[in-house]
Amino acid sequence: MKTFFSWILIIGFSVLLKAQHMKINDPSPDVKEVVTVTPFDAGRHTTFNKFFLRVPATADLQPSTFVVKNETDRPIVGLAVRWILSDSDGNQEPVPFFTHSYLSSDGAPVIGPRGEMMVVPGSFVPDTAMQGGFAGTVATGNSAQKFKRASVVAVEIDSVIFADGQVVGPRPLPLVQEIKDRQLAIDLLLRQVNEANAKGVSPQEAVRHQALVSSAWGASVDRQRRMLARQLESVRDIDSELQAFKRQQQPLSFHRKDGSPL
Repeated sequence: MKTFFSWILIIGFSVLLKAQHMKINDPSPDVKEVVTVTPFDAGRHTTFNKFFLRVPATADLQPSTFVVKNETDRPIVGLAVRWILSDSDGNQEPVPFFTHSYLSSDGAPVIGPRGEMMVVPGSFVPDTAMQGGFAGTVATGNSAQKFKRASVVAVEIDSVIFADGQVVGPRPLPLVQEIKDRQLAIDLLLRQVNEANAKGVSPQEAVRHQALVSSAWGASVDRQRRMLARQLESVRDIDSELQAFKRQQQPLSFHRKDGSPL
């Protein structure tokens, strides 16, 4: 993990699943054109075996793990998936899960051209993370019981977002909105730091203040702004991180393959 803003997302829950319980739903036609989804196989996906060796507590997650391969020559910057839990009466509960690398400080994509990402309940693990060793742990949570009680667990792709803003998939809006909210959160944070600097307040003090106060821009934007501020508090060179954000501020123009906007 290169920096604290590494986009490897660890928002997890530990689950125990039987292999026969999970199936991968047929992707939508536009998703099929750009990615393939396969169950994790230790013999086939040897790149990712290190993850389970370094985090032994995740061994029981292997039957619920799958791998997404980018079949294009374009970098992917956003991925949204979901598990669908069904009980013995046929009642279903979707469990959405997503990650993106928009405005990450290292600028790395979620999945590089022709690259792969392993998706474990609770973790997104790109193939590039295995080159230098995986950093992070999988958290546990109450969601475990939902998976353990489910009669059937299915997996499907909600959306894929490329670096040029093209979006594929049947449910793109939640991830698109999350990225837009991140852009606004960074804009607000930079503006507030600049205003504080004009008053003689150091960036460190301005960031510390922004981590504590709320704003009126909505829960999602406020959550991301305060999270970014808290993370910036821990870096040695805040100015460099702020400058990196300024250089990457070009917003994505989200659109479908035919050019229609989202």
